[in-house]
Amino acid sequence: MKALVKFALGPDGVEVREVPEPTPAPDQVKIHIMVAGICGTDILSIKDLRATRMPMIMGHEFVGRVAEVGSEVTHVKKGDWVVANTAVGACLECDFCKNGDYNICEKRQYLGVTY
Repeated sequence: MKALVKFALGPDGVEVREVPEPTPAPDQVKIHIMVAGICGTDILSIKDLRATRMPMIMGHEFVGRVAEVGSEVTHVKKGDWVVANTAVGACLECDFCKNGDYNICEKRQYLGVTY
């Protein structure tokens, strides 16, 4: 499949590349992306103004349909429309997390930036 990949520092370190088709883990889903946007976070990564793990597939704001469902997933099914929640990890211990504000946890991880 094709993806916009940040693979090196500088604006020349971003290009559309052929990448392996992902397979979902038991607690994951595979999404057929219908539309993806390039947001401010992506621009900061392209300009090296934000620390970004590389190589990184960019375009973490998207809409698509569930294409495959891992064996442990029960809240969505194949064919469901979904939208990105870019926060994929948090510490679960800070005051923000304890109050349910995972999106502002200082240790959060994001699709297209750290994950």
